[in-house]
Amino acid sequence: FTNITDGTVSVGAEISDGVEISVVNGMITVSSSEDQPVRVFDIAGRMVFSKKSCRGASFQLPRTGIYLVKIGSMPARKVFCKTN
Repeated sequence: FTNITDGTVSVGAEISDGVEISVVNGMITVSSSEDQPVRVFDIAGRMVFSKKSCRGASFQLPRTGIYLVKIGSMPARKVFCKTN
């Protein structure tokens, strides 16, 4: 897993060629050079966000916690997010 932790400044990680996840103040932003499905799950496995095909998406997380971000066929990435 790639650990991405929210902070008061943008925290991001390029997780693959052309794919990046960043977290700022409870907002996850995913950018990709290709259209890919994006899904975000809470730690209990409930899907909290889904977009079938996108090059970029932003989503405000409902609460502080650990989330799994799944982009296309890549392994899920673990994200800790602290909401306001």
